[in-house]
Amino acid sequence: MGLTAEVELSLRDSGLVAFFQEHQDDFIEMFEASRSYVRGYVDSVHLSVRPDDVANNLIPALMAHEPTREFLIEHKLRQKYWYQRLADLICDRLWVSRPWTT
Repeated sequence: MGLTAEVELSLRDSGLVAFFQEHQDDFIEMFEASRSYVRGYVDSVHLSVRPDDVANNLIPALMAHEPTREFLIEHKLRQKYWYQRLADLICDRLWVSRPWTT
């Protein structure tokens, strides 16, 4: 669904924007892997990969990322939508700055 100003403010207020910056290398790796995976099946139907496709694929990786899980538990951010919001933030920040390498 993409990152709205309202969601970005809630991410900033919760500390997740700073958390993203602290763990940016991990998130770049997850983003690249998710984007490549999505590209593999979207190319086969001759469509463009979209940020929301990648964000949706990122969620399971974020749920398994121990630092993210610990942060969310520590800050009492227990709702599943926080993973979606973080995935949207990752795609928003990295989509343009990480061009396709192939």
